[in-house]
Amino acid sequence: MKNVLFGLILISLPALTLSGQVSSFNKQDSVAIRQKLEQHVYTLAADSMSGRPAGTVYEAKAGRYLVNEIRKCIPAEYEFHIREFSFVVNDTTWNTATNICVRPDSISKTLLLLTAHYDHLPPGSPYSKSIRKRDECHPGADDNASGVAMAMELFRALISDSSYFGPEPVLLLTSGHEQGMHGTKEWLESSRCVDSISMALNFDMIGRMDDDVRILNILMPRNDLNLQSFVQKLKSNSTTYKIKLISRYEKFYQTDAGLLFKKGIPAMSVNTGMHHDYHRPSDTPDKINLNKMINIFAFLHSGLCDFYK
Repeated sequence: MKNVLFGLILISLPALTLSGQVSSFNKQDSVAIRQKLEQHVYTLAADSMSGRPAGTVYEAKAGRYLVNEIRKCIPAEYEFHIREFSFVVNDTTWNTATNICVRPDSISKTLLLLTAHYDHLPPGSPYSKSIRKRDECHPGADDNASGVAMAMELFRALISDSSYFGPEPVLLLTSGHEQGMHGTKEWLESSRCVDSISMALNFDMIGRMDDDVRILNILMPRNDLNLQSFVQKLKSNSTTYKIKLISRYEKFYQTDAGLLFKKGIPAMSVNTGMHHDYHRPSDTPDKINLNKMINIFAFLHSGLCDFYK
């Protein structure tokens, strides 16, 4: 890996405690979580990252930031698996991207996968939805700096939280997504821990929850009993967190979670919905609803701890 590490200061996230079925956060916890989510989103979606396109120096810069941040918090028994891979673009051009996976050095029978893609679009991308501003920087704050931030902070909380008794968490940050979910495909072909994943949560565009509607979407397959049980556990807490949880089946197989499920991994994709700034230069960090991201973080953390207790 091209690994010159950044030197940003880690703001500690205190271990979360449970009271009944709900994670108990004090003001200091919420402030620390908000600062870390904000740091990740604003760093990854900065103009200097130029959209983090797969196979570019900007993807490498984003990767260095992510590795540095993760390295600060992982326990000794965890290890990095950083893998470059190549894929074909438009049937003619080869591109090289990098996946970042952090997992226990000794693979247990059950693992929990937290995953998000960290690449986005370059200026002038044919995938841009903009016409007049196509050649400008596409920051990708919601798509998918928000998902990366959520996956990283949930991973960090779970590996340090004594109230979590579930499968050992694995963090997977993929690239090459925007050109065909190539990062997830490569990981499924190369990883030794695929058969040990008991459940996977994929985060893609989770930063734009509306303050009034408060919808959180879960895209999932039909008839997977384990996933249905987990979603029901989440729904039992949704009123407490003032979240309207909607489980959907349509378009599930167009997500990274759909690829995971086809390989036998119970997987779901979590998002806060589509918006006009999708794949446009206007997908900027200032539009991310950080307070709602904290709420989603607490909701999911509580649900995972409660489901596996």
